[in-house]
Amino acid sequence: MVQFFKASKVKHESMHSVLHISRLDHQGNGVALHEGQTCFVRGALAGESVEVKLTQRKKRYTHAHVTQVIQASPHRTVPACRFYKQCGGCDVQHMTYENQVHYKAEALALLLKKFADVTLDESPHLIRGNPWHYRRRARLATLFNKKTQKLQLGFRAKSQAQIVEIDTCPVLVESLNDMIVPLRTCLQQLRGKRYLGHVELLEDAQAHWLLLRVTQEMIAADKQLIFDFCVQHDMQALLLHADHQVEYLTSVKQPSYRLGSLDIAFLPGHFVQVNEAVNQQMVQQAIDWLPLTPETSVLDLFCGVGNFSLPIAQKVKKVVGVEGIATVVQQARDNAASNKLTNISFYQANLNDFRFHEKWVQSYDIVILDPSREGAAYVVSQIHAFAPEYVLYVSCDPVTLARDTKVLLAEKYHLIQSSVMDMFPQTRHFESMLLFARQKP
Repeated sequence: MVQFFKASKVKHESMHSVLHISRLDHQGNGVALHEGQTCFVRGALAGESVEVKLTQRKKRYTHAHVTQVIQASPHRTVPACRFYKQCGGCDVQHMTYENQVHYKAEALALLLKKFADVTLDESPHLIRGNPWHYRRRARLATLFNKKTQKLQLGFRAKSQAQIVEIDTCPVLVESLNDMIVPLRTCLQQLRGKRYLGHVELLEDAQAHWLLLRVTQEMIAADKQLIFDFCVQHDMQALLLHADHQVEYLTSVKQPSYRLGSLDIAFLPGHFVQVNEAVNQQMVQQAIDWLPLTPETSVLDLFCGVGNFSLPIAQKVKKVVGVEGIATVVQQARDNAASNKLTNISFYQANLNDFRFHEKWVQSYDIVILDPSREGAAYVVSQIHAFAPEYVLYVSCDPVTLARDTKVLLAEKYHLIQSSVMDMFPQTRHFESMLLFARQKP
């Protein structure tokens, strides 16, 4: 009978140890040696001596979290949020902000070396914004307690299904942060509060939005309550039903955001970057890095609603955007039309298995990749189908980025620019941008 290794919880009597932290991994965990194994320690910083509680033992490594700091790093600081230890949103508030961006740049360089054998000639260029009150969009979880008939509203706890009820969040833009307490009061009054799914708060170019996911049709009295709340707080509201239909309670205008002279609309469920200031800088950096001329052709893969496609179309001959979700593709087309851009086309395709006879598969001067965390393994393996001179890769996962970089190097491209964009301060997550040029024969 085949036996498979299963991670085990650590026995109570061996839970606590004192460890010296040598460095941080790319997820912001401290790295130490424990009984000859690598131990990843949540909440630790490089150079510290800490007492830890071992939480999980695997075949080659263990996991732990800090219970007491014995010798602190000079980069340790007091978390600004009182929910930090329970909430699963932020995970590096115990670092000074300067140390956060430093470790993220270092993490990208280390992963490129590890997975692609690339040594950066210089540190990645850093893009940053305000480390606090930067999130223009947040999804709050809800949980209805049948015994108390109360609705919990907050964020998921660290590595757990429980909800941490909050009354403030210092990474939300202040206008949304101020809505948390009055919104909870309003939702508690709903007769159908047990049928609420997640709640989303959004600040767009012109308004503040309340997006409510509902699992059953909301009664008229509850709709009126939401309407009155939004009028009082100068918000727009919409319901997202279980069949994905959208019902506007206060307006028929969609949420949108501004990029220069462009107005980019989207719908609930569509991906948009949560950090407006960093997104503006990121798009501008792409434009500055790329050799865009009135004769340039650009292919934007994983294009979303047009975050890169639309502003770049203002500077080149032709842009083709490709995305996998039909509603997103239609929204991108609508955005091009509303902004009077006629040199841009959008197509729907499975970018993990596209067909080479499809109309959009042709040669381009530049290919832009902006995939989800899964990366763009299939696309980079077929990059020869597009024969671009330049490939701009934007990533929210440095591991899959480093993996795909190795493939691009094998396809005769070389790395000429690198950047870390701190899209998510106070968390371990970050965006990266790499620019590749095709090697000359």
